[in-house]
Amino acid sequence: MNKKNILIAATAVIITLLILVFATDLSNYISYYTSDMERFDAGDKLNLKEEFLSKDYSISTYRTVRPLTMDEYEITHYMFTKEEADEKYKKIVFHDDFFLVNSFQDIDRVKIKKLKSSYIGIYKNVQLLKCQDPSTRNIFKHFVYEINLNKAIISNQDSIAVMPKNYTWADEKLYIDPSQVSKQ
Repeated sequence: MNKKNILIAATAVIITLLILVFATDLSNYISYYTSDMERFDAGDKLNLKEEFLSKDYSISTYRTVRPLTMDEYEITHYMFTKEEADEKYKKIVFHDDFFLVNSFQDIDRVKIKKLKSSYIGIYKNVQLLKCQDPSTRNIFKHFVYEINLNKAIISNQDSIAVMPKNYTWADEKLYIDPSQVSKQ
C-alpha cells in the first residue's frame, strides 16, 4: 500500500469515528430538518393546536435545571457544618450539567377558551436539550421551542412536578414541545 492509500484509509476511519461519536446529535438534527414539524422565525406567534385544547391532561412548559453549586448546597443544608456539607456535596452524583423539567407553569386550556384565542406566546428559537422523563427519571435529548409565554394563560393550580433533589433553576427561559404548537 502506498502513502496515498494509507492516508485515505486513515481519513475514512477518522470520519467514521467522528460520525459515531456525534451520531445521536446528528440523527436528531437530521430527523428535525426532515420532519414535518412546522418551522418558525423568531418573533412568530405560537398557537396551541386544536387537538390539545380538548385533552384532559395539562399542557406543560419546561425550564432547565442545573446542579447546586457547593455554596448553594451549603446554604440549603444549613444544619450541617461547612465541612460536613462539603463532604456530602462531594458524594452527590449528578445526572448531567443541566436538563429540562416541568416549569410549574402549565398552560390553562380553560383560560385559552375564555379568551377565544389559542395564542400561547412568541417563538424565540428551537433547541436540542436534555430532558428528564418524569416517570422513569431517564435523561434523553429532545427538540423544544423556546417561547415568551402569554402570562394570561398560565394555570393558577399547583403543578405536580417535583424539582430534582440538589438542583436549581438554570435560567428563566421557558420551553414547549413543538408537537403542541402551530402558526394558526
